[in-house]
Formats: sequence, C-alpha cells, structure tokens
Amino acid sequence: MKNLMKKITLVAIAFLAFSCAKPEDEKTVKSVSIAEIATVTPELSSFVEALDLTGLTATFENEGNNTVFVPNNDAFANMLSSMGYGSFEDMEADKPGLLANILKYHVLPNSRVLSTDLTDGATATTLLGETITVNIDVDTTTNTDNISITDQNDLTGNDSNIIARDIKCSNGTIHLIDNVLLPAPPAD
Repeated sequence: MKNLMKKITLVAIAFLAFSCAKPEDEKTVKSVSIAEIATVTPELSSFVEALDLTGLTATFENEGNNTVFVPNNDAFANMLSSMGYGSFEDMEADKPGLLANILKYHVLPNSRVLSTDLTDGATATTLLGETITVNIDVDTTTNTDNISITDQNDLTGNDSNIIARDIKCSNGTIHLIDNVLLPAPPAD
C-alpha cells in the first residue's frame, strides 16, 4: 500500500516537473487535475478507459471540487469478472449507462474530503444521488485508521478499503480503493 502511494506520488511529481515550459528561473508548479493524475498512473488505466468510454473524462479535467474514490485496475477486473463481462464495452453493450452510473457513484460532488474529515458511520451523497457509508476501524497496535466505504447495493454490500489517501489535485481529491462501489440496482 505504501509502495503504491509512493508510485502515485512519484508519477505526479515527475508529471509536474516535466510539464513546465518556462525557462528554469521562471518555472512554477502546474496544477494537476484528477484526470491527469489518473492518466499518468498505470494502476488507474482501467479508470481512465472507463472515463473515456462513458464520455466522463472532461468531468475530471475541468475545474471543480470533487472527491473521487478511484478503484484500481484489479478492482475493475474483479467487478467485470463477477458480473460476467470480459470488458467495459461488453458491459455497455449489455447495459447501456451502467458504467457511467457506477463511475458517478464514486464521486462526492462539490467537496474536497480528506481522510481526516471522514467519521465512522457517516453517509455521503454521491454524484449519482445515492449514498455511501464510511467505516473506520482503528488499529490500536499501529495507531492507524483503516477506512473503508460501503456501497448501498443490497445484493453485494461491497466494502472498499481506501488503500491510498488524500491525493490532492487541482480539481479535487483522490482516494484509491480496492473494490468498485456498486449503486443499488434499479427497481423493476
């Protein structure tokens, strides 16, 4: 987990260092968006692919103030497999709009929420309009908080652990998670 956070941080720093076009004495740090961080982070390539397929990339490139719980590549692979799909394209062909709804379910709009702002049992409304629940378990041996998010899908009741926290971007905050949160299925 610490190695993954280090890799994300190093990629972000490298991106910042090489993205400045001014002479050496005039360089300033460029603000990096959620989409830019995801694009340069290999472990988030599935997230980038899903954004592109659903047309939501601009949402994470533009100015804003969003908190995003971003599933890693393994989380997306596990979700696709458990739902019987080989790819995002297969899912979209079978259930158009489902992938966009899943992505929106990972966004807390108009708020920069850091891990220190989260409290055990708190609920938050996502961009999709449905809620998620925060769970905090304090490990007394290491004196660290283990934070997970529970979705509202009665069929799965997924808990997603936050495995990298507080990645600050120009348009919000990223928390990397190890499972895809699934919204409640639509009523029949």
